[in-house]
Amino acid sequence: MDECKPLLSGEVEKVRADAAEAAARVKEEAAEILRAARAERAALDAEKAAMEKTYAFQTKKVHLDVGGHTFTTSLPTLTSVRDTYIGSMFSGCFPLAPDPTDGAYFIDRSGAHFEHILNYLRDPGRDKLTTRLATPQETRHTT
Repeated sequence: MDECKPLLSGEVEKVRADAAEAAARVKEEAAEILRAARAERAALDAEKAAMEKTYAFQTKKVHLDVGGHTFTTSLPTLTSVRDTYIGSMFSGCFPLAPDPTDGAYFIDRSGAHFEHILNYLRDPGRDKLTTRLATPQETRHTT
């Protein structure tokens, strides 16, 4: 039996080394899972904050008077497409005040076509604005 002790001792050491190596791998995997969970949580918190901000904006209605036609929408809709007349107007970069009598912002453009523009602003990625909204003078061809 004494001659088996060195063999058993070597086997025990090998098992201990394998166990330590496996424990280190598990610890490393657990740390990676924890890092991924924290990153997901941070992304979720950021998305939640953005949604709360959007909800707060959307609960505040914006009333428009476009060429005598009235429209109601939200600030995120009006600023959804950058570098546009409407987007710039409501960006906060320029002083803008609603009419004190009705609380609407006046836009001196054709109200008959503004519904199409507003629908495009509500979902700019879904439909391309394919119809050219022009006055009869703009569509006349000169020869």
